[in-house]
Amino acid sequence: MALQVNAQQQTGSVTPPGPVKKEFRKRYPGTEKVTWEKEGENYEAVFESGQKEQSVLFNASGKVLQTESVINAEELPAKIQEYLISNYMQAPVEAAVKITDAAGVVTYEVIIHQAELLFDANGTPLRQEEEAPVNE
Repeated sequence: MALQVNAQQQTGSVTPPGPVKKEFRKRYPGTEKVTWEKEGENYEAVFESGQKEQSVLFNASGKVLQTESVINAEELPAKIQEYLISNYMQAPVEAAVKITDAAGVVTYEVIIHQAELLFDANGTPLRQEEEAPVNE
């Protein structure tokens, strides 16, 4: 999804099918500025809500598959914050995203000190990917 740091193949702005637009308007009435992207066979809406960037992934029939919301590092569960302090000292969190799948399962993605981390809702680490340092 657009909010995730994972590189996923996406095409530029697209027009989603009617059922997708209808479901989006139902869930997010009054949202004016929406960017639509195609992600595989699915459609992703990227928009701001309450001054926070969000995205919603729909299948072609309008079913919500996943939502993502950018959050502040302070909004991460305490166990995740403790993990970051223990393992990354005082390195600043570059990005934090709350991800909710269609079943309501919540995970958190955190970018910190050249690493992309994924945690479950309880703060248990699920995945860690290190990025190669960039020479300037």
